[in-house]
Amino acid sequence: MRCGRFCAINHIPDDWSLTVSAPVSEVTTLTAACGHGTSALWSAADLGEFITVCVCEPECFDIRATLTSTIDFEHEVRRTFGPSELVMSVPNKPLQPTRAAEPIGQREAARCGPRG
Repeated sequence: MRCGRFCAINHIPDDWSLTVSAPVSEVTTLTAACGHGTSALWSAADLGEFITVCVCEPECFDIRATLTSTIDFEHEVRRTFGPSELVMSVPNKPLQPTRAAEPIGQREAARCGPRG
């Protein structure tokens, strides 16, 4: 992902591991993998609402996902999805702070990092 942050991991499937890299030159990555064949997903739909993303700079924001799957544990198939192929929704609450008083947690979630 470019010009955004992974703000929350909303759920982790059983027997999965996740790694989120810190942003370097506005690029950050999230890698997820199942531990054993029995922890594989039945469908990519099982990853619905998996993460929450905060867009830091809309003009350069870009996101892509690569899904690797196998049916025999020997041959892998990789498919990359671009922004128009990913199901993304706007949260119920705005991520940008308003002039009204708001809890510190919301303010911190809206901020992507130091601005120079």
